[in-house]
Amino acid sequence: MSVVDFSQNASDQITSEEESGKEQLLADTKRFQRRQSIQKWSIRVGFVVLWLGSWQYVAANKLLNPVFIGEPSGIWKAFIGMLGGSIVTTDLKITLFESIVGFIASLVVGIAVAYSFVRFPVLERAFRPIVTAVNSVPRIALIPIFIIWFGFGPMSKIANIVSFVTFTVLLGAIGAFTASDRDHMLLAKVLGFSERERMWKFVIPNAVPALANILELALIYSFLGAITAEMLGGAQGVGVRLVLFANQYQTNDYFAVLLLIVIVTVVIVQGMRLLLKRFLSWREVEMRGE
Repeated sequence: MSVVDFSQNASDQITSEEESGKEQLLADTKRFQRRQSIQKWSIRVGFVVLWLGSWQYVAANKLLNPVFIGEPSGIWKAFIGMLGGSIVTTDLKITLFESIVGFIASLVVGIAVAYSFVRFPVLERAFRPIVTAVNSVPRIALIPIFIIWFGFGPMSKIANIVSFVTFTVLLGAIGAFTASDRDHMLLAKVLGFSERERMWKFVIPNAVPALANILELALIYSFLGAITAEMLGGAQGVGVRLVLFANQYQTNDYFAVLLLIVIVTVVIVQGMRLLLKRFLSWREVEMRGE
């Protein structure tokens, strides 16, 4: 065997050992992640089972009055019973309509104002104290005014959402727009980009991931803002049902509506995350350098 052949065989053996080591490391990593996932879900499920079991025991044996704390079995029965009723077919639809309209309006206004503030800093300096002052007003104190202006229908709930969520979007978007990479800004200046080109080619693309997180938070706040406004004054909606069940001491039904709210919120947020993940797939490719 020649020296060249020996070197080639040694090189092939080393390469084979490296690939085998990488495969073993990958397998070990997957096993570790699997164990971690099993432990995580075991703790979650165990906690929920222990919590619900204790709750059911206390309520069934009347250690605490079930009228005040409800009963898990009764709550589940009430939840199943309301799925085909007017709470889902009418009230939930109204609340979702208010939430979506309020969310979209808040999004458009908040991002537009934030863009204007960043694009024209003089506007931001002039209006920032006013924004701070208006944002300090408790939103719950405005709901009676909105009811006087717009009545007990959806418009007063949408107004409450806009008054609350717009500032969340506005302040978050300003932070996202102003967190641009310094090297990118220097590059834009060297290339002679105009202010408008700098915003659209550097600032906005860099702000997209942060804006995605703001969208999720704004969506949750919109749904909760609609329910809060309905509880304080509404003709229909999930919040109205909550007040009705609380006034009638129907605790199981009350908690069943809360369970419905939690499930709907989780579904909405997960749907938003999937859409944003698909929309931001270009960002993942960019970060991998492909």
